[in-house]
Amino acid sequence: MNEQTLDTRWVVRALWRRRLFVALLIAFGLAAGVAYSMYNPNPATARALVLLPAGTVSSTGNPAADDATQVIIARSTPVLAAAGAAVSPPVSAQDLRNKTAVTGLSDEVLQVQVTDNSGANAITLANAVATDYIVYVTKTVSSSSAVLTALRQQANLLTQQVLALQDAINATSARIAGEGATSANGLRDTAELGTLKDQQEQVSLQLNNINSQIFSAQLSGSIASNGTRILQRATLVPSSRLGQALKIAVGGLLGLLVASVIALVRARNDRRLRLRDELAEVVGVPVLVSLEAGRCRSVKDWARLLERHEPSAVDTWNARRVLYRLARTEADEVVDVTIVVLAEDGPALAASVQLAKSASTLGLPVNLLPGPHPALAALRLACQARQGPGDGGVLTFLSADGALSRSSTLKVALEAVDDKRPDMPSGVAAGLLAVSAGAWTAEVLARLAVAASDAGWRFDGILVVNPAPDDNTTGSLPNNEVRPAPVRAHPRVGSELSGGQPR
Repeated sequence: MNEQTLDTRWVVRALWRRRLFVALLIAFGLAAGVAYSMYNPNPATARALVLLPAGTVSSTGNPAADDATQVIIARSTPVLAAAGAAVSPPVSAQDLRNKTAVTGLSDEVLQVQVTDNSGANAITLANAVATDYIVYVTKTVSSSSAVLTALRQQANLLTQQVLALQDAINATSARIAGEGATSANGLRDTAELGTLKDQQEQVSLQLNNINSQIFSAQLSGSIASNGTRILQRATLVPSSRLGQALKIAVGGLLGLLVASVIALVRARNDRRLRLRDELAEVVGVPVLVSLEAGRCRSVKDWARLLERHEPSAVDTWNARRVLYRLARTEADEVVDVTIVVLAEDGPALAASVQLAKSASTLGLPVNLLPGPHPALAALRLACQARQGPGDGGVLTFLSADGALSRSSTLKVALEAVDDKRPDMPSGVAAGLLAVSAGAWTAEVLARLAVAASDAGWRFDGILVVNPAPDDNTTGSLPNNEVRPAPVRAHPRVGSELSGGQPR
């Protein structure tokens, strides 16, 4: 469970750090979904209604009009083949069958529904299917009229035969009555009478069968020709907006998926350190303070920072915490603090100046000494523009009211070093590493720590610039707690002052 929680947090952090990139791809996916829905709209659907004859019961007791049978007829190849020719280019019976849905809404109403990319074609095809269905049924009745005529002729012949046999039976019965049933002629006529009756019975059965066929043909023809008609011509069914919304949503989800994959892959390959605990663990010293700062790119930007930056209560407290940790000296002593910054880390350079100016609110003068690195050239020019005559090249910050509550002086030396070949100053009394969160890898910071060790000193703390909003770590190390302490002299190793600057 703990590993799963950590993985989830890592994913959330990775996506949050690249939230602008993720939002951009989501917006791109939504725009692609909108464009796709505009140029590929949902297929149009048209519906037509056909009125079937009222349910008529045949002599067998079954309905004469069967909905299932009518659905099969409406979707049959002859009907669809004729309907497909109503549009240009013609639609084959198989293709039209895939587009057509025929359902019986009730015993008397048949619904024909056709779907096509073109609304006009959908209407035309739906009307054509309904019309050709009726035509097909009518043709079926017309073709059966010849059969009905033949059946009626056959029924007339059989009726005449029954009547002729009945006349012969009557004549034979009269002769038997006059001759006597026991006479020779009477016995012969009696046998003939039985034969005539058998013939009459057979002909009567044939006549009854023919009459039944005539009745069925007349019934079905009456239903098809008189009851089947178009109840409602085809109209377009209002399209659902859900399909369009789904296309847009799918585009946004695809954008989110692609952005998430790219962001997570980049986060997996990104070795830069972002958490306070990670920075403290690599350098081997605790995080003393965290600040927010921007990047100064020109002399004008540095001058604006030197003139207009007003330390807040938080900045003042951060400066006090750093002094309690690094500047332990007796009164009337010069306190040296060196802040080391990687040359390409612009926000860390600006944060170091902010920290120096914030320290002036504690009631002691703060002398800022920018180092010789080219990355600090613009800052040196801004300092020279602000320093007064006789300052010895040192920019001094005083408290807002100009009053001094202490006779001691804080000297902040700002040193910039290259990340690939750091040239560390030697003999530093107290050192603070200022580094932006998420700007450097463990290898760069370890190389910096090795260079400091080779120069004969180590960092006493870390100033983290622009920490991640989701960083809840503290950067503390075990048994290395920062405690406020009286100001004491801090021994200096192998350094001396020359013109107010460390050498």
